[in-house]
Amino acid sequence: MTTATDLGEKGVDNVYGWGLINLKKAVNGPTQFLNDETITVTRDDHWSNPLASQFKITKKGDKSLHLDGENHLDTVAVEEGRLALNGKTKVKTISNHANLAVNGTEVEQNYSSSGQSQLEVLGKSGLIANAQANIHLAGSLKN
Repeated sequence: MTTATDLGEKGVDNVYGWGLINLKKAVNGPTQFLNDETITVTRDDHWSNPLASQFKITKKGDKSLHLDGENHLDTVAVEEGRLALNGKTKVKTISNHANLAVNGTEVEQNYSSSGQSQLEVLGKSGLIANAQANIHLAGSLKN
């Protein structure tokens, strides 16, 4: 319901709840997560809405999930399949144990990967590490 159009008092309220369902926006994926979430992808999917989360997002499933919006995320764990961060994305911590594709992805604190993982650089921006970020690369690099 994070893609609903707000009605009444700002935010979730007792009269309208989340607000009016906005199907046009909803088909482009969520705009925020309010808890830790595990996303199991069984078919390739694209989410173009900007996504914000202060919680852990875990990507599972053997297919690809593309996040095409401008995203602000706390923790991302890629456990299976492929996660493509195509839009401008800021992430505090990334743990890659499968296939992560990046284009203009900024890591603020930590990036780690396992020996079986793949980091795929899309476009010219790729992966940007803040001066304070700890980067541990294992696995393969593809560009």
